[in-house]
Amino acid sequence: MKNASRQYCNPSFLLFGILSVYFLVALIVYVPNMGGDGLRLPHNIICWAVMLFMILMSGYYVILRGKIKLNEALTFFIGGACLMSLPFLWGKKDVMIFALPRFAGLWGGIFFYLALLQIPMRFSMKTRLIIVFVLSALIQSCLAFWQLLVTSPDNFMEFLPGTRPYGIFQQVNVLASFVATGYACTLWLLFKAKTKLSCFLLLFSTVVFTVTLEILQSRAGMYGIVLYLALILLARHRPKIKGVFIVYIMLVILTLLTIHCLKSFGIADHFLRFIGSVDKEGTNAERWKIITITLSMIQQHPLSGWGYGSYEYNLSRFALHHFDYLFGRVDNAHNEFLFEWAEGGVLAISGMIFIAIGYFTLLRRYSPSRIAMWGLASPITFHMMVEYPLLLSTPHWMLLLLICRLATSEKCKIRRNNSKRDGMIMLSVGITGVLFMLTGFRTGMALTEFERNKMQDFTAASKVLNPWAQWERWQYDSHTSLLFKYYQTHQHELLISYEDWGKNYLMHRNDIRVFKNIVQINRKYPQQATTMWLQQQWYDYYQFVESAHKVN
Repeated sequence: MKNASRQYCNPSFLLFGILSVYFLVALIVYVPNMGGDGLRLPHNIICWAVMLFMILMSGYYVILRGKIKLNEALTFFIGGACLMSLPFLWGKKDVMIFALPRFAGLWGGIFFYLALLQIPMRFSMKTRLIIVFVLSALIQSCLAFWQLLVTSPDNFMEFLPGTRPYGIFQQVNVLASFVATGYACTLWLLFKAKTKLSCFLLLFSTVVFTVTLEILQSRAGMYGIVLYLALILLARHRPKIKGVFIVYIMLVILTLLTIHCLKSFGIADHFLRFIGSVDKEGTNAERWKIITITLSMIQQHPLSGWGYGSYEYNLSRFALHHFDYLFGRVDNAHNEFLFEWAEGGVLAISGMIFIAIGYFTLLRRYSPSRIAMWGLASPITFHMMVEYPLLLSTPHWMLLLLICRLATSEKCKIRRNNSKRDGMIMLSVGITGVLFMLTGFRTGMALTEFERNKMQDFTAASKVLNPWAQWERWQYDSHTSLLFKYYQTHQHELLISYEDWGKNYLMHRNDIRVFKNIVQINRKYPQQATTMWLQQQWYDYYQFVESAHKVN
């Protein structure tokens, strides 16, 4: 009985149990929402709550043991995050506030990695976690297959029939990189497999993943798994059972041939309808344009950057006046390195290089099998170079950090001095963070209800305990409600309040509706400074947006 109770109190056992429940159960729970990214998505809030709870748990464990584990990679991660955060000291405060959630997520991830370091992970446990990742990706694939068969918009996931499936992630490429990571984990297990039964099950899983990625028609997922295959071949990683890799290659070829034959003969055409029918030319041109213009922006301000939180605003004006090209709402450079460099300058890119070096320090003196484990991050890392998955999906951030921990050696530096203080900091961050996420979840539900009820009665949303969890959205909704309230009360202070907020908001976002609202307010209550500001914004950008809308 004592051994059993010790097992249940074992932090390794608790970590595995929490992660298993999260990846296999919680990650398939859909909560109604209005889309978006970050904490706008309920599944991201749930994921952060799980990560923060594990920080809390590790903090308690540090206090109990009286020692804390550190390593070289963590030092680089902290140094990189500090460098990236420095531009906050001198930027425009009204605009930089919009970038704060991104950096809160960065520091939260570093605390999560520190928490994971405190929990011992034997190789057997790492293998079991990788199996959990594979099972989670299989569940998401099954969810995607179900979405393909949905015919009515009245379904529990509010999935729109006729569109490409996205699992729980609400974006096709995000699902694809998650599936590709599960695919990579399957290959790692396949190379470690010692029995024919395990090989059969893993080969069957690779078939499911191959079909999923082919149906999704996502280059982010496809190239991610190709990159991982190239890595393990270059590392000269060899499977335990001879010939299993050849069987895998033959199975993939046979699966792809079968899919395309079925498609060409019109068999299961509804299930395979997206294969060969997704137009990539438009997105290729758009992404290349974004990257080209972002590089030009970096050339103008390579050292200081354009300021955190200002990318969408500056990209649209820069593209219009230097390239004669009109962007709408493009809030990311589709490449994490270029995005941070454009906003934060040389300090931001230096910080990202530090973080990358930290991850590469885990690669030293490792066997081919360990290199293959280290490379499991390839699909998500590649996705970061062509899109912004970590802003769209916190589970991807968690998975990336978990893979980082799997690749970490158990030989860490142990510090006993001030360890209880460090444990208290981790415990405080965990408790505060969990409470923040729980109250933030309620905020999201209130805002979703408000937005689905035509944005008229903000009473319930105004009483939430934690508007900061979704500050930009809460501010947008609360000020929109002022317009409806004005028609009832005719208090001009409501319009002035909307105008003051709107001018700050438009220095971050491109929103012609907010711009037009401020124009109408200024006509009713004219102010010379506002008139001049509106004229400048009109000639710089919004006249072109209006013309484009009329043409369309």
